Amino acid sequence: MKFLAKSGFSLIEVLVVVAIVVLLISILVPGIRGVVRMAGNLKQKTHYHSIEIALELFRDSYGDYPDSATLPSQFTSSDQICGSQHLAEAVLGRDLKGFDPQTTWCASGEESDDRRDIYASSAKGSTAEEIKACNNRRKKPYMELKSEVGVYTISEIYTDSIEPYSGSVYPSQNGYFAPVITDVFDKKKIEVNGKIIKCGMPVLYYKADALSEDWPSNNYYPGYGNDGKPLFIYNLFDNLPIMLLGPEGADYENKKLINDIFQRVTNPNMLYPAPYNPKKYILISAGWDGIYGTKDDVTNFD
Repeated sequence: MKFLAKSGFSLIEVLVVVAIVVLLISILVPGIRGVVRMAGNLKQKTHYHSIEIALELFRDSYGDYPDSATLPSQFTSSDQICGSQHLAEAVLGRDLKGFDPQTTWCASGEESDDRRDIYASSAKGSTAEEIKACNNRRKKPYMELKSEVGVYTISEIYTDSIEPYSGSVYPSQNGYFAPVITDVFDKKKIEVNGKIIKCGMPVLYYKADALSEDWPSNNYYPGYGNDGKPLFIYNLFDNLPIMLLGPEGADYENKKLINDIFQRVTNPNMLYPAPYNPKKYILISAGWDGIYGTKDDVTNFD
């Protein structure tokens, strides 16, 4: 009489298989994560390409790229509009229906002492004549809004922020809208119209001073000269109020934030200190970590 041997694995064999599986996972997961990040960076670069085309169309219309200087509103110095908001207004318009050349780039809807009603709409209670005049002044948006392009007000993105406040304090449903274009990384959860959604961080925009040739080698702390013009090719204060909002900026001193960005935009391949794109502009996404000035930032020059 023959007895059949029991089939199966010994404990040692099972442990060896488990160890091999764990080893393979430890090798594959970082590679998969790297591929995912590479795909996200490529998507953001494609996003930049759309913005760059829009900025060239803007320059063709008005002779120059939009300004990026931080400006206070006419009502409160804490309600500031920054380079990121200048970018969105230039390529989309504050109400996303096209840029109005009469803008004075302030964050509120009241544009000047004569209170002309630019970005006129029935939602704001504008007259028919104001709406017609607004439509006649404006061109269509220079950039098409696609699903991956997020556009929000700063107050929507940073609902828990305190001073310095950067964005429109006026509700968009009343026609006041100082938007920013966000990146593709969806690092923040926000509530819009009662729904929780994910959105990216604001895309920072810095316009180069085409007349300047100065760029310091270290200890960068930019400012303005007596004539009101930037001292250097880029004034990295242009988006500082946005960078200081939320928990990401709360842990940094102003000078550290500026120095982080300065190191990021300084071209190490040049024989003398110089930034990238010294005759044009720079776009910066906070990248996967949601913090500006770090190595994973995605820009339009690398």
